[in-house]
Amino acid sequence: MDKKYSCRHAAAIILLIAGLSACTRPTVEQVNLPADVFSLRNEVIALRAQGPAGKKFTQEISLEPLSKTAGKFEAVFLFHYTEGAVKELAHRRDGNKITAELTAGETYLLGARPLGRDRDIYGVLCLLDRQRVYIDQISPSLYGQLCPKILCAPELMRADALFSRIPELKPMQDKIHFGDWQIGGWGPDGGSLNPCDKCQELQKPGRAIPVGPCLTAWVKPVEELIQVETPKGVIKGCKTIIFQDNFEADVVGNTPSASPAGDPTDDALAFPAGSDMFISVIASGPHGSQAARIRRGSSSDVVLVGITGGGSHSSGKYRVTFKAYSAEESGLVPAMTISVKSSTGKTALRLIVDNGQYQLVSGGGTETLSVGYAINVADAIEFEINMEAGQISVNINGTNVAANKPFLDTDFEDVKELTFNYPPAILESAGKYDVDDIKICKL
Repeated sequence: MDKKYSCRHAAAIILLIAGLSACTRPTVEQVNLPADVFSLRNEVIALRAQGPAGKKFTQEISLEPLSKTAGKFEAVFLFHYTEGAVKELAHRRDGNKITAELTAGETYLLGARPLGRDRDIYGVLCLLDRQRVYIDQISPSLYGQLCPKILCAPELMRADALFSRIPELKPMQDKIHFGDWQIGGWGPDGGSLNPCDKCQELQKPGRAIPVGPCLTAWVKPVEELIQVETPKGVIKGCKTIIFQDNFEADVVGNTPSASPAGDPTDDALAFPAGSDMFISVIASGPHGSQAARIRRGSSSDVVLVGITGGGSHSSGKYRVTFKAYSAEESGLVPAMTISVKSSTGKTALRLIVDNGQYQLVSGGGTETLSVGYAINVADAIEFEINMEAGQISVNINGTNVAANKPFLDTDFEDVKELTFNYPPAILESAGKYDVDDIKICKL
């Protein structure tokens, strides 16, 4: 063969291969849901990004497949899924499609926000799942009796009817508060979207509960997602714990100890201006463990302050995590302001808990977050603080709801205090706010 021709032929093949590679554009395809993801009525689907592994690309994703399975919906969520953990991705919606940055080779969950009765049912399932250990102590078969009443019953009814229809559940009536949530109502034949068969799935070992109001991630319980602990009890990815208190060493009914048990030895709790009279340790049902209850006072603010130990914390990144919920009293929703403060009283952020909504106050202004809360439903809340960038991010129940917001006070200089501030009652009755498993960690 002519040498010149051979070289031209080889070059042509190389150019052809390169051209084909350039034309191979990344795409997404629908795949089976991961084994630990539960979907009540097909309102979540799994997608896999196809293309050269690790390649990042911007992709339009049609919502048509979700519309076919989930029906009508108002809002969608997009999560990156990795071995049972999820992280919400930013996306832009335009009609019946969204645009997001994906990574080839990775799996994503696209879901519709539950509405109406479906939202209520997720809340009921969530509360029951958090009380599963107590329910099983009453009777190992009790959970199996509950599910058909929720997902199979033809008549629509208030969820608290479960206590009269299943007498064995009555001992849990002071621990579980369903409010005005409704269950059942699937009609005589249930129709094609009757979720009755899901009861078998929910009883499988390791099957997670998707919990609309209290966990929008639809995967493993939130404690496993953002408070993963090593055998030594250290938060995963944490170099140093600078404050922690789970109130387990305290006496129920008493004010929490000013010196929390365990490391670090120099962290502390403070109760300014007589607040200790309104703060006590309870055996919390929604938390499944002891917690601190903050009650609204009548004449002045009630404040619980967690003070970090281990010296100054003015550089690097920090993570603040805790579990909390509003407890209803006299039909009123209590208000609470949670802040991260410095040694001089400067503030990185405020999170206002009021009327079923979370409001974030940062250097970017005041905004209502996309995730709300329900009475007597525990939420896992996480603040990430970047001292070098002067920014904060907020995650609630494993969902990122605010990213890279500037400090409220630009001269916030160190991570010193986590404060829970309950304003006094004026005309309304006193309220309650319960908090547990507080940890502040240097990353």
